[in-house]
Amino acid sequence: MFALCRATSRAVQKSSIISLANKYVTPRTLPALASSSTRVQLQQYEQRSSFATTTATRIKRNGGTNAGTASALAPNWEARALVNGEIEELSLDSYLQAKRYVVMIFYPFDFTFVCPTELIAFSERIDEFEKLGADVVGISCDSIHSHYHWNQIPRKQGGVKNIKFPLVADFTKKIASTYGVLHADSHPLRGLIVIDDEGFIRAMQIYDEEIGRSVDEALRVIRAIQFNKKYGDVCPANWKEGEATIKPDHKKKKSFFENLED
Repeated sequence: MFALCRATSRAVQKSSIISLANKYVTPRTLPALASSSTRVQLQQYEQRSSFATTTATRIKRNGGTNAGTASALAPNWEARALVNGEIEELSLDSYLQAKRYVVMIFYPFDFTFVCPTELIAFSERIDEFEKLGADVVGISCDSIHSHYHWNQIPRKQGGVKNIKFPLVADFTKKIASTYGVLHADSHPLRGLIVIDDEGFIRAMQIYDEEIGRSVDEALRVIRAIQFNKKYGDVCPANWKEGEATIKPDHKKKKSFFENLED
């Protein structure tokens, strides 16, 4: 087994992976480890050591991929962002290393129509997200200078003045492309990505440009994720906090379904 681990490590050619491979690779996980996309995952997760889980669990959950898809490890990004009116460097890992949930709100353009209504709606309820240990991040492919000037414009004039969460400038379109929300290589659709405190994408919603998103639904999803992680029950359609959930067991699930009507 040690020889197999060493062989895999040489293929990876990254010294930071050797110790991780020697510790976690098993006959079951070795085939998945051979893919380059999984090697990237391991590098990212080693950097996120404060909340790392076992390699076997990660590979099982990610299916050997590193794409921005539901149930996968969220790819890290680094970009300039407008934070409290100031231009700063920001990364996804900076949130995850603090064990925070992250709600990424992709939107088409600054200075448009539906976009400011969404950002303002999320901003007005930012306290509810913070109580759940979640941070909101807005992302478009506009420049950081566009974000800066849009934030100077009063809301009554279509601006987002005093927005309460960062606006990331994905000027290269790399983030939107990675997460599958880039429309015709032009601009993001209205993608909403929920990432849990272990760095996994737990929910993805993509809306067309003409349709605004629901803050209530974003909050509901976070609460459902957290309930499932804490108690193990799964949350049925339209579930809200305090309502009945389902035991993921064919016998125990009957306690939920017996209350339904034909």
